[in-house]
Amino acid sequence: MDLNLLVTLDHLLREVSVTETARRMGLSASAVSRALDRLRETTGDPLLVRAGRRLVLTARAEAMRERVEQVVEDAQTTLRGGAEVPAEGPARTFVIRSSDLAAALTAPLAAKIHADAPRIRLCFISEGDSDEEALRDGRIHLELGDLEIKAPEMRVRRLFRDRWVGVVRKGHPLSKGNVTKRRFAAHAHVGLRRAGPSALERALRAHRIERDVPLILPNHHAAIAVAAQSDFVAVVPEYLVEHVMPTLGVHIFRLPFEVPPLVVSQAWHPRFDADPTHRWLRTRVQEVCSSLER
Repeated sequence: MDLNLLVTLDHLLREVSVTETARRMGLSASAVSRALDRLRETTGDPLLVRAGRRLVLTARAEAMRERVEQVVEDAQTTLRGGAEVPAEGPARTFVIRSSDLAAALTAPLAAKIHADAPRIRLCFISEGDSDEEALRDGRIHLELGDLEIKAPEMRVRRLFRDRWVGVVRKGHPLSKGNVTKRRFAAHAHVGLRRAGPSALERALRAHRIERDVPLILPNHHAAIAVAAQSDFVAVVPEYLVEHVMPTLGVHIFRLPFEVPPLVVSQAWHPRFDADPTHRWLRTRVQEVCSSLER
């Protein structure tokens, strides 16, 4: 087997797109297609199959995704040196741009870093508007969240996936009985400010569900807090309710339609690939997130 194919396979399993994989790797789409053909022959599985206008992973591909990621990461660590944080040296501060989607890992990550490397400081800033130049010029060392990185040179590693759920206050009409599409759409909803349509909004359009959204908020934390104290309905990542805001006493219900899972990733510029401390930090982030996978 040509082990170089593992790198292409890693990208294909994460991007689920020949075109996007080609862009990320700086190759032509035909070169990636040829590599996919060889991977299919080697594994005896189609790996990526058509579902309407898009590609989806087969069950075999889904099962091997995390293992392939780990194998490629281990190979990179072997070639570039161990991911051990230097015992000596000056104190370092890493600036991490994070959405509220990644907030569940802030406390355990900070505790782990402080215990293992007390000379490292973490400075979290809110995501605001997406600015890939900040990653390029080193002002941001790491970005965490539901990312749509367009710069082809950026390194992107999936951390975990989560489900979307509905959230209402205890005693809300949707806290009782079966939640149908009609009942779901009959109540006022909280929306989130985004630069473009979210996976949730695309799913709503696909199922022809029209919501009344009289309130737009900046993040999911605010949406959960409002839903807990009013008759508004919020749709948020499940782990945020369970891990970050469990004391609000809200009711969680399953959505009456399919929504693609939320994917939280970490991204960084290749300038930090060979930086042993940065690599150590990325590994710790991966470890903390391993328990959040749905």
